[in-house]
Amino acid sequence: MKIKPIIEQDINGIWKKYNALTKNIPPLSVSSIPSDAIIFIGINPSLGDDDRKELELRQDKSIDFYDLPSEDSDDIQHYKYFKKFYEINKRLETPIGHLDVLYMRETQQSTVKDLFKTEEGIKFLYEQLLVTRKVIDEIIAKSNPKAFVVNNTLARDFLGRFKNFNKYGNDNHYPEIEKHWINYLFDWDDKLGTYILNGTKIPFFFTSMLTGQRALDNGSFDRLIWHLDYAIKKGEDS
Repeated sequence: MKIKPIIEQDINGIWKKYNALTKNIPPLSVSSIPSDAIIFIGINPSLGDDDRKELELRQDKSIDFYDLPSEDSDDIQHYKYFKKFYEINKRLETPIGHLDVLYMRETQQSTVKDLFKTEEGIKFLYEQLLVTRKVIDEIIAKSNPKAFVVNNTLARDFLGRFKNFNKYGNDNHYPEIEKHWINYLFDWDDKLGTYILNGTKIPFFFTSMLTGQRALDNGSFDRLIWHLDYAIKKGEDS
């Protein structure tokens, strides 16, 4: 599924509207999402110092799009973030896709959290998230996703509410606007042992980063793969 026609106009409009908050850096999004895939959801695209300097000087601030690097390309060494996704792809023989809930390029998540300090910053985040909801809705309606893996805590909080949050200890630590950011409702499914999106049978796994200093340990990563396989097969049998 092509992402550009869904978001291009909206995101470019947001960048013009909140130009003072963009730090003169154009937005970025994945270009497409495969069908019948496990979709990984992160918080926002990263940005290296060299890329920052180049983008700040660029006149055209409209959104850029990228393809996931193929596993055998040189890019995979640069984008180490995707390595565990490809391992899951190999072990489960299932296509993988990826998207971020925000389009602003930043390496430090603290930069995102700084936007909570002002009403304009919150609105800048919120309007990006509304576009992301439209993308996820389209993925669910047209691309038959097998499961979603949300590997960032802040992305989880942006996505919505948890029906059994008192029972399972979930909490929201960030300001509410309108109802609750993207405002999905997630129900716990005892048979699958994970959450499903309310009104669907699609499993959502909420986990920590798969790479980096705070990544899942190897045992937890193996359990995640087993659990994904179990949930997907259960869904196919139902």
